[in-house]
Order: sequence, then C-alpha cells, then structure tokens
Amino acid sequence: IFFRILWHTMSCAQRWVLMPKLCWFFYFLHIGFFQPFGPVFLKDKAFTAREIGVINCSLPLSILVGAPLWALLVDATNMPRGVLCVTVLLGNCILFSINYMESKMSIASCYFFYYFLIAGNLPTLDRCTMGYLKRIGLPDAYGTQRTFGALG
Repeated sequence: IFFRILWHTMSCAQRWVLMPKLCWFFYFLHIGFFQPFGPVFLKDKAFTAREIGVINCSLPLSILVGAPLWALLVDATNMPRGVLCVTVLLGNCILFSINYMESKMSIASCYFFYYFLIAGNLPTLDRCTMGYLKRIGLPDAYGTQRTFGALG
C-alpha cells in the first residue's frame, strides 16, 4: 500500500528516474550486505586468516583485470543492460552455490570467479544510468541517481 501511495504522489518525471535510483540502491545494498560477512563465512568454513586475506585481496586484482574486459565486451556488443543482467544473475548463482560447497579450493575459486564477474558491474551500471538519463532528457540528473545508492 505504501508503494502504491508513493507511486501516485510522484510526478511523471519522478517516476522516470525511479528505476535508476532503485538500481543504485540495490547494487550498494548487495555490496554492503555481502562484503562485510564474506570473511565471517570463510572463517566458518575453516579458512585460515591468511587464506581469507588472499581471497579478499583478490577483489582489487580482479577489478583491475576484469573491468576493462567487461567494458570491451559491453562496447563490442552494445548491450550494457544485457551484460549487466547476465553478470548479476551468474554472480548471485555463484554466491548461493558457495553455501553448498565443502572443499576450500572450490569455495576459493568461486569467490575469484564471483569477483571477476562483478568487476564490471559498476562501470556498466554507470553507462546504463547515463544512457537512460540521456534518453529521457535528464542528462544532468546523474549525480542524484548515484547518491541514492548511498542509502543502500
């Protein structure tokens, strides 16, 4: 009921920019929900502190390598939303499957693959948001969309 009332009280322009705001909100909600508890999960799976550190330090390396590769793929296909949807779905499938794995090697390799998948999500989401805002005629509204993610 709350969302129905909220929807009817919004102007048409506010409705158009709601989708990018929700995308940013849920992106940062996902990052804020998963990142802090990853080491706790790994410790529960009997990883040593050194192994947890190696796995967590692979995130910047995967962003350094993965983000340009994902950007090349997005530019080559000109389908940023499609690539974003595929990487988000595959990444979430990997996260859910980690729960059911027993060996340390399979868990660590899934973490590495997950980090590689999400490496391109931020620039791709940036591109999707800017393209969407240009299409609806509000190219200057990018900052308000991105800051909405801070609530997530």
